[in-house]
Amino acid sequence: MHTYNGKRVYPLDLKEEDIDINVIAHSLALQNRYLGHTIFPYSVAQHSWLMSYEVPEEYAFEALMHDVAEVYCGDMIRPIKYHPKMAAFKDIERNIDVVFRKRFGLPEEMSQVIKEADTRMAWTERRDVLFPSHADWGPAIEPYSTKIKPLDWMGAKIKFLNRFNQLTLPA
Repeated sequence: MHTYNGKRVYPLDLKEEDIDINVIAHSLALQNRYLGHTIFPYSVAQHSWLMSYEVPEEYAFEALMHDVAEVYCGDMIRPIKYHPKMAAFKDIERNIDVVFRKRFGLPEEMSQVIKEADTRMAWTERRDVLFPSHADWGPAIEPYSTKIKPLDWMGAKIKFLNRFNQLTLPA
């Protein structure tokens, strides 16, 4: 695939040196959550940036980076993504996840704290960025108190990169 920085990357054979934070921020800022079925544009970068403030500080970096695999393989909505016929996609996503987790020194497996925060963010998003619906989302989870407000893609990219720098650069 041709990435934002002009580099040729092979997602099925991703290498640590292929991973570039500017490419990550750019791509995630241009990818809408829920396949764009939101009341305003709401990017994966904004989702990750917001989530990084909702978890305990020691999990903030993992929260910010938890959806990086989507830069290299895209995403699918949950009902499709977790269907048994999608096992091959899940394997590809997992292989990408392993490479980026190693590259950024993250745990090999997503932390339980991050899984729970991601679900709680989804309930926050249901409240703030999706039209009201009677769709069954399973047992209700209390949304975060933070209200999600519109943020254009460039703003999301900048906030994502600033948070990355805040969490990785020496004080």
